[in-house]
Amino acid sequence: MLMSLGNFVWHDNGSGAGGARNDGALNGSESGIPGVELELYRYDDLMTPIAATTTDAGGYYNFTGLTPYTYVVHIPASEFGGGEPLYGLLSSTGWGIPDSDLDQDVDENGVDNPIPAIGGISSLSITLSLGDEPTSEDGDGNSNLTVDFGFYGGRIGDYVWLELLRDGEQNGLFENSIPGVVVDLYDSTTGAYLTSDTTDGSGLYLFDDLPLNVTYTVQLSQVNFAPGGALYPYTPTLYLGGGSFVITDSNATPDDFFGGFGYAVTTTLTSVVSEDLTLDFGFHAEPALELVKTVAPGAAARSMPFTYSIRIENTGYVTFTAMRLTDTLPSTDFHYIGSSGDPADADTVAEPLLVWNDLGVLPPGDSVTVSFAVTATPGITGTYWNTATVRVETAPGDVLTDTDNVPVDIRDPAVLINKEILGLDRDGVAPDYVTFTIAITNVGPSVIDVLPMVDQYDPYYLSFHDAAPYPDSVNDSAGRLVWNDLTASLGNLATGDTFHIVTVFDIAHEINVTTTNVVTTTDAVDDYDNPVNDDDDEEEIGGQEDDDDVPTPIEVLYFRAVGEEASVRLEWATAAELDLDGFSVYRAPSASFGDAQTIAYIPAAGPGSEYSHVDRDVTAGQVYWYWLVEEVSAGDPDTYGPEQGGAGIDSLPYRLYLPLVLSSAEGLIQKGLDEQSAAPSPYWADWLLGRWSSLWAGLLPESRRM
Repeated sequence: MLMSLGNFVWHDNGSGAGGARNDGALNGSESGIPGVELELYRYDDLMTPIAATTTDAGGYYNFTGLTPYTYVVHIPASEFGGGEPLYGLLSSTGWGIPDSDLDQDVDENGVDNPIPAIGGISSLSITLSLGDEPTSEDGDGNSNLTVDFGFYGGRIGDYVWLELLRDGEQNGLFENSIPGVVVDLYDSTTGAYLTSDTTDGSGLYLFDDLPLNVTYTVQLSQVNFAPGGALYPYTPTLYLGGGSFVITDSNATPDDFFGGFGYAVTTTLTSVVSEDLTLDFGFHAEPALELVKTVAPGAAARSMPFTYSIRIENTGYVTFTAMRLTDTLPSTDFHYIGSSGDPADADTVAEPLLVWNDLGVLPPGDSVTVSFAVTATPGITGTYWNTATVRVETAPGDVLTDTDNVPVDIRDPAVLINKEILGLDRDGVAPDYVTFTIAITNVGPSVIDVLPMVDQYDPYYLSFHDAAPYPDSVNDSAGRLVWNDLTASLGNLATGDTFHIVTVFDIAHEINVTTTNVVTTTDAVDDYDNPVNDDDDEEEIGGQEDDDDVPTPIEVLYFRAVGEEASVRLEWATAAELDLDGFSVYRAPSASFGDAQTIAYIPAAGPGSEYSHVDRDVTAGQVYWYWLVEEVSAGDPDTYGPEQGGAGIDSLPYRLYLPLVLSSAEGLIQKGLDEQSAAPSPYWADWLLGRWSSLWAGLLPESRRM
C-alpha cells in the first residue's frame, strides 16, 4: 500500500478581516503561494532528495507513491533568490509538530532559519505508518496532509490625513482621513519603481509581502497634487518633534526629494525589523480671503441715495467661523440710511464708522455680500473714498483680514443744451420757413424733475408757426416761447437721456443780416430738490448771401436711379456728413422695403461728395426699387428712396432728385427738391399745391393735425 505526504505553502501576512501576520496560522484572507518547489528526503539521508514537486495555483503540494518511512520536506534555498516566489520572505516564527489530527491547515511546520537564502527551510521529521495517518484533512489514514509552510515578508504603511490644528501629529482633534491618495513604492538603491497602493476610506495604505533586507522609498504620486487630485490643494504639515518610527507624526514634505520629486520617505526592512507602519503624511488646508467693494451708481447728487456693496468670498479651503466687517464712510457728511442693510443693518452705526459684529459661518467657495445705502450732505461736491475691512477667524485659530476701497463722485445735477438749424427754406416761394432742433441732455448724476425752457428770437424776421412739444406760452410779438416744465409732457429726464424739441418759424421778412435765436434753461431741479445749472445755446441765421451752407448732421442733395442697357446706375451726392460712416444700398423687386436686400456698401467720402454704384446683377426688362440707408456712428440713420430703375427700360419722361428726409419722434422735415429734367406742367402744379400742406402735416404732432 502506497502513501502520500503534503500540504500547503501560504502568505502568513495577516491580510483581510481576522488575519494575523506571522502567527503561524492560516486566517483572514491569507492566500497560498503558487510555484514553490519542494524536495522530499529520507530522514537518514538529507543530501539526496528522493522526490520533488511544485505548489499549484492554490499553494498546495503532494508527494505520492511513498512507502512507510520517516521523511523530511525541504524548500531549497534557491526558492528565496531574486525573482523566485519566496524572495525576501521569512518562515513564520515558531513551528508546530506535524502528524497532528488537529492540524486542519492551521499550523506552520517550517523550522525557522533567519537566512533562508542560505540553507532553505525544512520541516521536522514525519513518519508515515500505514492506516495510521491523520484523517482530519482528507479522511485517508494513508495520507498525511499536515506539513504546512507559512511565510511572511516585510510591510510598509500607513496613514494620510487632513488636520486642522496643523501640529503634524495625529491626536484626533479636527482630523479626517484622506482616501484615494496614490502612494508609490521604489527600490531606493536602484531607483526602480515597484508598485503603488491607494489609501482606503480610512486613509490607510499598505505594501505587504515585501522582500527583506531592502531599502525602500515611499513617495506620494504627483497625480495627487494636480487639480482634481486627492491632495489638491492641501499643504503638508511636518511634525518637527518626530523621528524614525514615531507612529503619529507626519514624515514628508515637498522638500523630501526622490527621483526629482518631493514627498518621499525612506525605510529599510530586515529580518529584525520587518515592518514599518509609521510612514504617515499629514496635510492641512490653507485659508484665503477676498473682499471686493463696489458702489452704484458711481456718481450721485447731494441727498441722492447710492449703494455700497461689499462681497466677502472664502477663496481658501477652511471654513470661516466668524467674520467682523468694518466700513468707514468718507466723512461725517455721509449718512447711513437706516433699514437699508442687506442681509442686515450694521450692529454699530457711529458715523463715519459702521460695524457688523459677526456675519456668521462661511464655508470654502461660498461668499456673502453686504450692501447698504448712503446719502451725502447738501453742500458738498468732489470725489470721496470709502474703505471696508473684514476680519475672519477659522477653527484652527487663523485670523485673516482684507481691505478694499471705492470712490464715489458727488456732483451737481447738470444739463447741456445744443441748438441747431434743421431746415431752412427761403427760396421766395411761399411759405419760407426755418426749423430748429433743440437737444437737452442730462449730463449730471440725478434725474431731472423740473425743466423749464425759454426760446427767444427776433420777431421782425421770424414768426412762430409750430413746435413739438408745444410751448405753454407764445409771445410772438416779443419773440419769446416759454415751456414751464418740459417734463410735464416728456416725462422726467434720466441721467444720460436727451430731450429733443423741434421749433418751426415762418420767415416774416427777408433775412438780410445775421439774426440769432437763443434757447435757455433756468430754475431746473432734480428729484432731490437740488438746483440744476442754467445753460443756453444760440444759433445764427446768416443773411441771404450767407446761407449757402446750412449746417445739418447729414444732408443728401439727391438720390436717383438711371437705367442703362445692361445695368442700373445709382447716383447721389451730399452736402453734410456729420457722424456718417457710409451708405448701404438696398434693392427689391417691389416697392416694399421689407423685400429689400443689401447689394452694396459705400464708405463715406466726406461732405460735398458725389457717389455712384452700378448694379449689374439685373435682368433686362425687370423694374427694381432702390433705397439708400445711412450707416452712422451716432444718432438715428435715415433712409432715402425708393427709386425705380431697370436695364433696357425706356427712361421716364422726367427724373427727380429725391428730397432729403429727416425723421424725429415728432415729425418729418422735407428739405429740398430739385428738378433734374423738364417735367410736365401738371406735375409742377400738383407739387406747388401739395408741398406746404404735406410738410406741416409731417411736422405737427398727431394731436394738432386737422
